[in-house]
Amino acid sequence: MNLKGITISSCIIALLFSSCGSTRNGQKEEITLTTQMDTVSYCIGVSVAKNLKQQEAFGDINIAALSKGIEDSFGE
Repeated sequence: MNLKGITISSCIIALLFSSCGSTRNGQKEEITLTTQMDTVSYCIGVSVAKNLKQQEAFGDINIAALSKGIEDSFGE
């Protein structure tokens, strides 16, 4: 298995484990990942979120502002 295959497999596994979580109101939020890039993008988001959650300084981060900052940066 090449590096790309390992990366994709790791992302899919992370996606499966992270999809077991729930939203703040206790209901699961569905997302449709139709392409490989959708899956990779979601996995990057999961990785960033887990990293930020592990750092005590970012425990109360504003998710909406974070998302908007990322969106705006890609729009430049």
